[in-house]
Amino acid sequence: MQKQKKLVISWAVVSMITYLLVSALTMIPGLKLTKTVDPSEFLRISLVAIGLYAVAIILAALNLRLSYYLMAAIVAVYAIGQVGVIGTMISGAKGLLVVRFIIGLIAVFGIVIAVYWYMQAYKLRQMYINERIAQIKQKQG
Repeated sequence: MQKQKKLVISWAVVSMITYLLVSALTMIPGLKLTKTVDPSEFLRISLVAIGLYAVAIILAALNLRLSYYLMAAIVAVYAIGQVGVIGTMISGAKGLLVVRFIIGLIAVFGIVIAVYWYMQAYKLRQMYINERIAQIKQKQG
């Protein structure tokens, strides 16, 4: 189970890095966004994302099972943010198509990572359930 915990936490970190990368790429002036992203806003959003992920990861490292539910909410919020980036690359940017396409692909990759994270978190949850069932059976038998 320890291996699965590490896997879930690792993929959460990859999810965060992908989100931050996509967010940073949206600041490229060549995208010609209809509404540009201010660097101070990007920094603030990045610090909030890092903080939220850090809190969930620290709680997970402390073996608080509730932390995975918090992490699930965080991963979902930032995956939805990447869906928004895809929409922006399609309709809210007038820059080079190749650049917009690459950023959109990275955002899709981030969404795939989030889905994979959910699959791994579900496996971990099943391990916790099976462990709890075994403990109950042991007490009864």
